[in-house]
Amino acid sequence: MLVKLQEGPSSCPSLAQLYDFFAPRSSKLTIWSFGLGYGGIETNFIESTGSTVHVFDARPEAVEKNSLIQRVLASHETLEDDPEWVTPLADVWIPPNKLIFSTKVPWSHEGTLVVNDVQTPLTKIKVDEVPRVDICKIEYTGLTYMIVYNLLEAGYRPGLLYIRWDQHPDMGVNAMLCAGHLQNCGYTLMAELDGYFLYRFIDQCVYEKCSWARDDCVNPLFAKTTP
Repeated sequence: MLVKLQEGPSSCPSLAQLYDFFAPRSSKLTIWSFGLGYGGIETNFIESTGSTVHVFDARPEAVEKNSLIQRVLASHETLEDDPEWVTPLADVWIPPNKLIFSTKVPWSHEGTLVVNDVQTPLTKIKVDEVPRVDICKIEYTGLTYMIVYNLLEAGYRPGLLYIRWDQHPDMGVNAMLCAGHLQNCGYTLMAELDGYFLYRFIDQCVYEKCSWARDDCVNPLFAKTTP
């Protein structure tokens, strides 16, 4: 069963019973969030599972939002000049330290990227230290596609992927290629709402269905016979 999560002015589809979906490991999940929006999705992950959520975002506006979110989560109060989107977080009862924010983005290597004129520090993914990612949310304009490719290349296959594509997959070539590759790697689309796409890993990689060393057909995936 699916539900709508409030994320500022938008809504995001999610599973109604995240805890049951990942049981019995639900309180010990590895949850990554690339890009901080309004905190609604991340705080729901914490409320629903009891696990810690790691947020990665180098953008100055995200740093400011994180400070505001942390203050409201700790005090359960808003100030008169606080933006309206933060008001629902005053009623969220979770330990603020369950939401860990970092300006360093996990990547295939160490270094720095300039994303929308923002110096974005990268930290190398260490699979031996973090062998799996259970839930991942990606909402990072200008970096979304590369984050998906990096996760897949590292060998991660989160059970649930929440993605807000920079463009709709049916409208932009880059989004189409990335979304198509994702589903061919073993993901199925569960729902789409307000630009948020929810994918579930079903471990059915289309690429494994044929040989990619064939030169006797246009595309091995659509060949009627096997060599």
